[in-house]
Amino acid sequence: MASDVDRRGRRTGRLVRVLEPAPDRVDPACERAGTCPGCSLRHLSDGARRAYEAEAHAATLARLTGARIPLPEVHAPTPRDGYRARAVARALPGEGGRLTLGLVARFGASPVPLAACPVQSPATRALLVEVEAALNARGVRAFDPDTGHGLLRHVVVEAAGPVARVVLVTATPTDSLDDLLAERPGRGVFVDCVPPRRFDTLRAPRHLHGPVAATFTVDDDVFAATMPAWLPQTPASLSSLRAAVLDLLAPGPGDTVLELGCGAGTLSLPLARRARALVGVDLERAAVIDAQHNAAAAGVTNATFRVGHADRALRRLLAGGLRADAVVVHAMRRPYGPAVMGPLRATAPRVVLCIGPSPAALARDLATAPWLTLDRLAFVDQMPGTAALLTLALCRA
Repeated sequence: MASDVDRRGRRTGRLVRVLEPAPDRVDPACERAGTCPGCSLRHLSDGARRAYEAEAHAATLARLTGARIPLPEVHAPTPRDGYRARAVARALPGEGGRLTLGLVARFGASPVPLAACPVQSPATRALLVEVEAALNARGVRAFDPDTGHGLLRHVVVEAAGPVARVVLVTATPTDSLDDLLAERPGRGVFVDCVPPRRFDTLRAPRHLHGPVAATFTVDDDVFAATMPAWLPQTPASLSSLRAAVLDLLAPGPGDTVLELGCGAGTLSLPLARRARALVGVDLERAAVIDAQHNAAAAGVTNATFRVGHADRALRRLLAGGLRADAVVVHAMRRPYGPAVMGPLRATAPRVVLCIGPSPAALARDLATAPWLTLDRLAFVDQMPGTAALLTLALCRA
């Protein structure tokens, strides 16, 4: 077994040869499976992988919270390949001096091109091929954070519906890429700048041409998402996610629901239909405007949406007398912390549903809210082949 050390100093082993495959080992069906840092569990059967992930996520929550919850089933709506409708591809120096849009490979191998990645949707791969060819024809160089040379940091491509979008993200302000991609119906093109030593994906995308808003459909609802609000990475999982949220939270016709991190309203609309009222909060103004539009287009009249940081918005809502029977907290990869989880108690909720890809972040939030007791867990398999599950943790006050 060979080994490699990543940028954080962590050492990982490289499989050289399988002497005797286990019953759950399958063909990864990817020529870069040995060096790609993305889908680390493609060699496991779906059943074995989901069982391993669910046990690992539940163990993390149990270790950090002290709660012991029976393992639930994993909702598995996502196909193994062709499911990712959004890709964030780094600009990397490739073979022959060409620029590659992809991931940094392990073990010193050449970059992993996302245009050939089997988990990307066909539309996303086609976009990446076109953008990479245009960049190489122009002679655009990848930004090198060590030397400060080069221009392009990464490219974001989205293709979750009839409108596709491309964002070219540079290290310094420039207009040299404004004419890189020709205008085409149904494709929006943007340029953004993320300065060196910053690690944002997007900052303030500048619209060049094409649609600013894109649409995607979940069940019978059509959603608009206006840049910089993102399209969903895994559209195939959203219907199952909405069903799981409704099952866990179980809002009643007399309930008020508070949703922190509502985005464009993907979960807001089905929750509002079950409740007396819904109040959604999101940091991104474009997403809040989209949520308002999406609710009106769907005939949902009992949902209101606010712009703001969760802690500040929560204080304003409490000052206005808000009380919530049920709360949804989109935790993402960083915990909200005591600034949110503490004041949240003043809304007097019956239940709080924390949703996020990081069980450790969820556990840290629960550690700052001793007034909550972890009651039920659910997992949604949004990214097959990886070690990630979306965790839904239902807590009772």
